[in-house]
Amino acid sequence: MKTTPFLRALFFSLLILPALGAMAQDSDGDGIVDAADNCPSMANADQADADGDNMGDACDACPSFSNPGNMDCPAIIYQIKQGGFAPGSAVHLPNVIITAKGNDGFFVQVKAGDSGYTIPEHSGLFVHTGVLPSPLSTASVGARVDIDGTVTLSAGRIILDAVTGVTLLAFGPEVLPYPEPVSYADVISAGPRANALDGVIISLGPSAVTGVNTGTGEFTLTDGPSNALVVDDYLFMPSPAPSIGQAYASIFGILMASPSASTLLPRSGMDLIATCTANGQCDDNNACTTDACANNACTYTLLPYSDSDGICDATDNCPNTPGQQ
Repeated sequence: MKTTPFLRALFFSLLILPALGAMAQDSDGDGIVDAADNCPSMANADQADADGDNMGDACDACPSFSNPGNMDCPAIIYQIKQGGFAPGSAVHLPNVIITAKGNDGFFVQVKAGDSGYTIPEHSGLFVHTGVLPSPLSTASVGARVDIDGTVTLSAGRIILDAVTGVTLLAFGPEVLPYPEPVSYADVISAGPRANALDGVIISLGPSAVTGVNTGTGEFTLTDGPSNALVVDDYLFMPSPAPSIGQAYASIFGILMASPSASTLLPRSGMDLIATCTANGQCDDNNACTTDACANNACTYTLLPYSDSDGICDATDNCPNTPGQQ
C-alpha cells in the first residue's frame, strides 16, 4: 500500500515520538535518563554503586552488599540481631545451621569456625515459618540451609518471619554449636546477658523446680541465690512432668529472651541432668569447657581462648593466631 505524507506523519507522531520521549525521560530530574539511571525514581546524579550490583546506593536497601535484581539483601545473624536491618527488611541468610525445630519454626545459630563468627552473643535467631509443611519440612536439626525472609520485631524479640524460602545445602547432621555456660543471674528476665543470648544454646548449673504449670507445659527452676527461670515445652517436655523440689545438676537448652521475659527451651531429655556422682555425667558436649561433678552438681569452666578468635585453644589449629588457616 502506498503511504501518503499524512499517513507517514501520523505514524511518526503516534509511535516514534512517544518512544523517543520515553527514552529521554528523566523521572527524578537528576540529569540522567531513566534508561541509563541506576536509581530512576530517586535523584542520584553521582550514580554511586558501592557494591556494584547495578542499583545505586541512593535506592539500594543494602548498598554495602551486592543484591542484583530482586534478590533479598544478604545478611548474617549478628547484623540482624543487632539492628543492622530495620523491621520489614527482606533478607537472604546464607549457610546457617539449624539447632532446634518446633511446630511453627526453627532456630539457627552462627557456629565457632563459621565465616564471620565472633562471640556467642547475638549469634542465635528464631525463624518463624508457620505450621504449613513448607518450608518447615525442609528444616532438620544439624542441617545447613539458606533462608529468605523478613526481619520482624515480635514481642520485643528480633526474629525472621514471612519466610519465602528455605534451601537445603547439606543435610548433615552437623555437630551443633557448643552450649554457652551461663549463670541463672545472667539470663533471667532482664538479666545482663539475656537479650544478647536470645536464640543461643546455653548451659546452666544446679537448680530445683519451684513451680509447675501443667496447663501451659511450663515449670520454674530456681538456683541457690533464688534466681528463677521458666522452662517451656515448645521443643520438649519431660514426661511425667517434673515435681516441686526436683533437683537438677545441670540443664541445657535454647534461650528465648525478650526485654520483659526469659524462657529456656530444652531440646530433649538429654538436656536435663538430675544429679551427678561422676564427672562423666556432666558432659556438655563442649570441647571448650572442663566439666566436673562437685557435691552432686555439675560445673563447667571455659578453657582459654588465647587469640580471641572465638575458638578455644583445645580445638584451634592456630591457638596464637586469629582465624583457622
